[in-house]
Amino acid sequence: LKADHIKIRYINLSYSLNNPASRSSILRHDIQVYANAANLGMLWRANKAGLDPEYPSSLAPSRKWTIGIRANF
Repeated sequence: LKADHIKIRYINLSYSLNNPASRSSILRHDIQVYANAANLGMLWRANKAGLDPEYPSSLAPSRKWTIGIRANF
């Protein structure tokens, strides 16, 4: 079978909330909100059997989701 394929492996989205007005003061802070997703699945495969070429006889890795906040004070 053909093994050509396109997968979504990893997506990372983040947004930074910086306080530029207080760069030199004691109240300086940086906050980042982020979301990660891994092993989201197959977008396209060349074989007609619907098999994953990397895992033809086993289960593919499970999807993983992460959200979080990073803060520096």
